[in-house]
Amino acid sequence: MSANSNCLEGCACPSCGQSDLFRVAAFSVFEVTDEGTYDHFDVNWEDDASTWCGECEWKGVFGDLRKAADKLAERRERLMPGGVPRYVRIYDNGGGMAHFCRRCLTFQDPETCEGCGKKLLPVPADSGTCDRYTVVYTGRYRGRTPGKVAYRGMSCRPSHPQGVSMWGEGESDMDCGEAGFPVKLGEPAPFGRGDRRISFKQLPDDCKQVALRDYKDLWEIQ
Repeated sequence: MSANSNCLEGCACPSCGQSDLFRVAAFSVFEVTDEGTYDHFDVNWEDDASTWCGECEWKGVFGDLRKAADKLAERRERLMPGGVPRYVRIYDNGGGMAHFCRRCLTFQDPETCEGCGKKLLPVPADSGTCDRYTVVYTGRYRGRTPGKVAYRGMSCRPSHPQGVSMWGEGESDMDCGEAGFPVKLGEPAPFGRGDRRISFKQLPDDCKQVALRDYKDLWEIQ
């Protein structure tokens, strides 16, 4: 949804969510001769003016656009509080690094954490793959396959021509522990690749952009 700041500030279609183009039954004063209309003066409309969406088939009154924009903003904040996707779980296998800090949620090569100074946990030598980061998309989004979750495996720079970005579906409990609940931050994932759960902010910027794009598509966020 675009950030309008003039005639359509705070407006959005209640049906499709777009906020760029509408048709409104407005009032104006025209100069009229026998040959037709010429110049016109100020154009005005009220909240009860008939309004049509320029993208879909929605029809209503202009005041509905402001109500819809408020609802869309509330939904967006609920699904992405502070701009961070709520219904995702993220994992990192270190990409071949030798140690992991459960406090800072980062993989490092030194034995002592460069962030907090704590001694790091050793990482199995066979861990680390080209699709280092795994983002699991959870929640009841429209179109989700019953019993499945969507996920994306990515390298540090998935948008690079030589980067890795792979989409897939797994069982709904693919990242849950023996008790059936998702593992906590810093805990090993049940993938068997040395992955540990991290927070969204630990993702590289390029991975964040890809994850946000996926998330917005799944949840149909404008």
